Amino acid sequence: MLWRASWNGYSEVVKLLLEAGADVNAARKTDGVTPLLMASGMGHSEIVKLLLEAQADVNAADSDGITSLMIASQQGHIEIVKLLLANKADVNAIDSNGITPLMIASQWGQSEIVKFLLEAQANVNAADSDSITSLMIASHQGHIEVVKLLLEAGADVTVVNAMGHTALTIARRSGHAEIVELFDEVKDTLEEELRILKRKTLEEAIRRH
Repeated sequence: MLWRASWNGYSEVVKLLLEAGADVNAARKTDGVTPLLMASGMGHSEIVKLLLEAQADVNAADSDGITSLMIASQQGHIEIVKLLLANKADVNAIDSNGITPLMIASQWGQSEIVKFLLEAQANVNAADSDSITSLMIASHQGHIEVVKLLLEAGADVTVVNAMGHTALTIARRSGHAEIVELFDEVKDTLEEELRILKRKTLEEAIRRH
C-alpha cells in the first residue's frame, strides 16, 4: 500500500500510512522495490522527504541491485539526488552488473547530475563487470558535456574494456567526431605535460651531479 501511494505521488496518504505504522522499508515481493525507490524514480521529492524522515533505508536496493540514487540519477531528478546524498546515500553503490550512479547518469546525458555526483566524490574511473567506465559510456552515447566533466574530474582515457576498446576508439566507432577531437586535444595536453615533467626530472638530475 505504501509503495503504491509513493508511486502515485499521494503525499497525504503516505503521511497517514506512516503515522499508522506502515513499514517504511517494505519491499514489493516481485522485484524488491521499496517505497523510496518508487518515489525517487517518479520524481516525488516531497514523498522522498517524508520517507527519509521516517528512517527509510537510503541504500536499499531492488532485486537487480538498483538503488534510489541510481534511479533518480537516470531520471534526472536532481533535487532528489541531492536529498539522497544529504542522507548518506552511497554515491559509489553498484548494481548486479557493477554499474554505479555515475555510469547511469553518464549514459542518459544527465550532465547536471554527473557534476553533482562527482562533487560528492563519485569514483570517476569505476568500471562495471565488462571493464566499461563512465567515460566510455558517455563517449558511446555522444554526450560531449558529460565527457568534458568526466575528463575534468580526472577520467582515465587509457582504460581498455573487456572488448579491447578505449573511450577514444568507442567514440570513433560510434561516429562522434567532436568527442574524438576532444580526446585528441587531451592527448596533446598529456604529451606536453609528460615532456615538461621529463625535462624537469633531467634538470634536477643534472643539478644533483
